[in-house]
Amino acid sequence: MKVISNSNEHVMALAANFSTDADSHLVCIQNEMANYQTQAINIQNKPRQVTGASFVVFNGALKASTGLTAKSSIVEDGVMVQIQSDMMATFRQRLREMKDFRIPCGAIGENEPEEVVTVKWIEETRKVNQGVKSPIDGKSMEGIDNIRIHHGTDFMGKKRAIRWTEVFFLESNEVIVQHLEPVDLSRLAETLATACCVALIQHLDNLKESGMAKIALRVTVDAERVGYEAGSNGKALPSSYMNSLDNEMIPVLHNAVSQFEEGPVIMELIFHIID
Repeated sequence: MKVISNSNEHVMALAANFSTDADSHLVCIQNEMANYQTQAINIQNKPRQVTGASFVVFNGALKASTGLTAKSSIVEDGVMVQIQSDMMATFRQRLREMKDFRIPCGAIGENEPEEVVTVKWIEETRKVNQGVKSPIDGKSMEGIDNIRIHHGTDFMGKKRAIRWTEVFFLESNEVIVQHLEPVDLSRLAETLATACCVALIQHLDNLKESGMAKIALRVTVDAERVGYEAGSNGKALPSSYMNSLDNEMIPVLHNAVSQFEEGPVIMELIFHIID
């Protein structure tokens, strides 16, 4: 629904996720002449039946003078669907109503369209993070939303550094999501990550030498309960590290409670110790 609200009335672009149902996928390759061309990669010795794409764009600027009801075409590693402005308005309304929509492509007045683009609502499938488990207790992360941190700060110790690499959103009240901007949750996650890194920076050598190079911090923020867990290799961190964590984490958590009174918010942050 955010796409409908944020896009202009003539163009709407949708990014696509990787589909495990597809046996081939569109890719855009730069050739030796620095030009881009589209190819379809597929499973070896298997005919293409379902081809995935990286995006789809619906363009409502098709003129009636073209003599077409609609037109679809491949653009780089995605699909462009051109429709007339009145159909675009109807299409947007059907999306708001969460109803399927059929777009016949081809010449106006033909009995049968050359091809049909169907936008269909289906049951949500949560196939993300298959096989991923929490370093704290082995909890499955399958189906849980996460964000990878690509430009995080490395906190340097004497010989090694600790880097925040990922955050999983285990639970968040819909009321919070509606009232807070995404930047608020991001800011909380960043504050928690900084506190954890500062707490562990003096222990990096011991942690790495003990085989605990990947560490997770699971935080619960709620008006009725607030706390955290830290672990590695499926076990809680030894008590020798917890005093340092308490000193940094507790002030941050108590401050966060006042901002998330409609909780709970539960997130798990992943860190790596690097040489």
